Amino acid sequence: MRTTTLKVGVAALALTALTACTSSLESGGESTDEGRERADAAAELVDEAKAVPATDDLGDPIDVSSLAGETIYSIPIDSTAEFYTAGERAMAAVAEEAGVNYVTFPSDGTQTSYQQGIAQAINAGASAILLNGPLAETLGPSIDAAKDAGIPVIPLHISDSEGEGTPGSSTRPTPPSTRPPA
Repeated sequence: MRTTTLKVGVAALALTALTACTSSLESGGESTDEGRERADAAAELVDEAKAVPATDDLGDPIDVSSLAGETIYSIPIDSTAEFYTAGERAMAAVAEEAGVNYVTFPSDGTQTSYQQGIAQAINAGASAILLNGPLAETLGPSIDAAKDAGIPVIPLHISDSEGEGTPGSSTRPTPPSTRPPA
């Protein structure tokens, strides 16, 4: 078996080398103007793709003035991970500018910490809970408790939370206008 595998490998390597030599001979072994043009065009496309997108084409601003004074809890998948730390700082800065109290729960990547974060948000009377990484499907009872308290839970890692409600929850979202008083 080893001998057969070795023979197949050597044959494939030889065929590859011969093909490369044939291609090199067909083009004279030198680069062509067409090849250089293609390489330059490809390099230009790569450089364009490296550019940081402009923020002047994001559409009309959203009026968030009605959220001033509200408290939003964010529960990242791991609050110490660099990606989430940077994102949480950016969201907190935007929230502060809008007059929103933004709380990042110090989760450690465990189900228990996500459950504790949701419980803390409920006890604090949060206006909304953002699941920034934890899968809603794994937190059904906690999400149901938040919704029973009238607090919407918004999973940030899915494309649409409309319709049947938050994944993992047995209840539909409670509209803010019908939330019980804190």
